[in-house]
Order: sequence, then C-alpha cells, then structure tokens
Amino acid sequence: MRGDRLYICDALYASFASFASKDHLVATAVADRMCAQHANSVAQTAPGRAGLKQLVR
Repeated sequence: MRGDRLYICDALYASFASFASKDHLVATAVADRMCAQHANSVAQTAPGRAGLKQLVR
C-alpha cells in the first residue's frame, strides 16, 4: 500500500512540476472548474430568454 501512495505522490508531483508556480497551478485549477460549471449551466438551461431567466433565478 505504501508503494502505491508513493507512486500517486510521484505522479502528482510530476503534474505539478509542469506549472510555473503555485499561483499558476491554482489559477489553472480555478479556471478549469469555472469552465466546467459554465458548460454544465449552459447544458441545463433552455435556449434564449427562458434560459437567461433560469440562470438569474
């Protein structure tokens, strides 16, 4: 089990290393989440004015 944890930590560290800084990592994560939320909101609302009303409520 401990070996699996080390492998996961190594994988996470490798992916974190691709970011220029912690701020860049956080900004990318927040932007990714906001894009996902936007796509979800758009997918669940009706088109046109009715959809706008749904989003505002």
